Amino acid sequence: GELSKLSPSRLLLMLHEQRATGRLVLCKGRVEKSIDLASGLLVGASSNQRAETLGQFLVASRVLSAEQHADALTLAAGGGTRYGQALIDLRIVTATDLARHLATQTGHKVATALRWTTGTFAFTPDETLAEAAHAQAMDPAAEIPRWLRDSADLNDAADTCRRVGEKPLAMTALGTRHIEAWVAVFGAKLLRAIRRGATLSALLAEFESGAVFVAVETLV
Repeated sequence: GELSKLSPSRLLLMLHEQRATGRLVLCKGRVEKSIDLASGLLVGASSNQRAETLGQFLVASRVLSAEQHADALTLAAGGGTRYGQALIDLRIVTATDLARHLATQTGHKVATALRWTTGTFAFTPDETLAEAAHAQAMDPAAEIPRWLRDSADLNDAADTCRRVGEKPLAMTALGTRHIEAWVAVFGAKLLRAIRRGATLSALLAEFESGAVFVAVETLV
């Protein structure tokens, strides 16, 4: 399918509601990301972007220094072990730290694709993903509102809102079904106003403009 017709965030929420198990592949130009789901939960993600490999991600996040990254690469290559295990063997991180960083990295790979408006998608059922243990499984319905908020460009959000004009606002049916997750990110008062059909100018008169622009762009 085309991402211009169905956004990655809607795709993930729909697959979550269907409790789908399989692999969603998103492509935009030369960038390709694979998102693994088990019973609708996010259990893994991969990317062909070097910047999103674990080592590069941890260096960019200032969890590792460049020197520590190089040491782990050397140990992994020489000892035939995985990069994450090399970090543990070097006592740079603990096993618990590594699990947390892997979950954060997975979320980052997905979050950076949620706003793609061009490209293609394909979902392939794969029941083998349901058989593996997934200690770091994430609920897309709970995570997507936060990822969309954190990845928003305020100028783009404002432009989108201005195109909405002064017609009464209404949440999408998909957003309404997951209202608790949106409330946790944007607040109950703002969400109530949007669900009541407030206009953009009414929201801007009552709430901080940045919060309004991002919430309306994300929800309506």
